[in-house]
Amino acid sequence: MFLERAFWRLLAIEALIVSYSLADRWITEQPSIQELLSYTLRFGILTTLALVFIVITLGSFLAKKIIRHMAEIAEANR
Repeated sequence: MFLERAFWRLLAIEALIVSYSLADRWITEQPSIQELLSYTLRFGILTTLALVFIVITLGSFLAKKIIRHMAEIAEANR
């Protein structure tokens, strides 16, 4: 549950960054449609790789360091 919410937040932040980057490039450099699409594709691939890396490492970290201990505390409180 927590990991899903974190993923969607990261995805929303990345979407805002991509949108800003595209708008900035479009306004400042006046690229052709083909250049803008190739830039979008490269940026999208890099963003996807970064998100996958973050989700995998965050999920592993949370499972090992936080979630297990919180479950033990919750069980002890019962």
